[in-house]
Amino acid sequence: MLRTLSFMISKHNTLYSNQDFNSITYQNNIIEIFQLIHDLVSFFPPNKLDPLTIQYLIAILTNFGFEHNAKTLFPQFSANTNNNNSSSVQNLNKQFEKQKLVAPIFKSKNKLNLSKVPLKQGEVRFQMNYCGTKLLKETNTQYLEQLGFYPDQWQANLIQLIDQTRSVLVVKPISSGKTFAAMYLISLQVAKLHQKLNDQKSDDKNRRRKKLKACVLYVGNMMLVNDVLRQMKGNEVLRNIKVGVMTQEYNFNEDEAEVILITPQSFDMILFDPRYESWLLNDLQYVIFDEFQSIGHFASRRRDIQTKKKGSEKGTEEGEGEYGKAYKRCVMGVPVPFVGLSATIHNPVQVQQWLESIHHNPIHLISNKTTDSTSMERWTYSSYYTFESNQLKRLHPVALLQGEEEGSGNKAVNKEHGPVLQPKEAIELYDAMAQVILTLDPQTSNYQNKQQELLGLKPEEWFNGTVRIHNEEAVAYQKKLLAYLFEFPDTQFRTQVYSILLNANQGQNKDKEKE
Repeated sequence: MLRTLSFMISKHNTLYSNQDFNSITYQNNIIEIFQLIHDLVSFFPPNKLDPLTIQYLIAILTNFGFEHNAKTLFPQFSANTNNNNSSSVQNLNKQFEKQKLVAPIFKSKNKLNLSKVPLKQGEVRFQMNYCGTKLLKETNTQYLEQLGFYPDQWQANLIQLIDQTRSVLVVKPISSGKTFAAMYLISLQVAKLHQKLNDQKSDDKNRRRKKLKACVLYVGNMMLVNDVLRQMKGNEVLRNIKVGVMTQEYNFNEDEAEVILITPQSFDMILFDPRYESWLLNDLQYVIFDEFQSIGHFASRRRDIQTKKKGSEKGTEEGEGEYGKAYKRCVMGVPVPFVGLSATIHNPVQVQQWLESIHHNPIHLISNKTTDSTSMERWTYSSYYTFESNQLKRLHPVALLQGEEEGSGNKAVNKEHGPVLQPKEAIELYDAMAQVILTLDPQTSNYQNKQQELLGLKPEEWFNGTVRIHNEEAVAYQKKLLAYLFEFPDTQFRTQVYSILLNANQGQNKDKEKE
């Protein structure tokens, strides 16, 4: 960990020498150093660290402008250390050169630059604006080495069901962490296949005579097949797995593959082909159905358009596409346990009951629709863009509400299922509301109360005393901001906020064009 920190300091010095302070690389480097120091302290309490190392860490934090973090993490040291003095840092560098405590990794080329690099904004705004998905996330689960991270509770439950070879329907929002389930399942089943082959070497000759030997099928459309293939080749754990592809357009390495990425149409043909019966019953162990909502996609958009051009009004019957029908037949006929993944099924309980009536086995459901969870629970955040004048332009999610009719029940819907904001978008929303409230008539009803309430939502006030912002805290903050916005009694207030956010993003896009 200390070696990594040494490398990051060296990288910082290179970027610093180039005066590249506004680049994403420079900002990310500071974030990684900041988080690495916090991880270091969490693994090794200050009383376990060498005093000279602690002083060096304090110097790093204060150099970047994280004075509050330095004082909080190392109160007994920072109180007596003036790290803003360049001579103090210089003395530290000299001591590291002389002493051989932790010093061998902090070589002279990795000395901290003496010039202070103050944050252009406070520590709170810096974390909210730049950390984003890197904000610490509480999981209350054990670290899993095979995954390389701490899973969410629902992910831990899913892993347990997969280990028990159960069928599961997962309905979770985009970017909530569903894809990991497929990767975990693949690695688990391939490991079992290797063990089985080692234990039953006498069956190898018979196995080679079979048409297929894959133990897992990943079912999705052509785009998903290509995307999953790319992800597996780029994954350190999965890149050595033999992968095959079976689509209507082409087949690739399907005979030797341990995992096959397949379209519903191709899987549909295999299910009813007697040549594959032995493989389906003896070798195939699991099936992953991605974009499970496709089971209801019977309408082919292309054929619908052609039908309309011809002036036909027969509708669904002529517009029925084979993709959705094939997907449904695959789900109904799959002879092994499966995992279905989706983000958009609005009635998962009904789908679960339907699946159980077909397969006559329990189908476990993991879904936000059956808990108190919200769509804000994501490992990563989505960004919104519009394509104008041959360029992608970022949109603030709240700005998309401009022009929406209010007073017809939409306000309640927005409050409960409002847009999911990135941490930096929550800061932008607060700044917009703080700007608008100053333009309102002080005589407006509840003006003083609402103004005081908004002051309490100022980031520096809300996160007062917080050293390292957690993702859950950022989510709670954005919920409070959205509730304030939607509950504000003056409709004009919301309209002005929408307008400011829309214009602000347009201004940012113009600045990028100039760069």
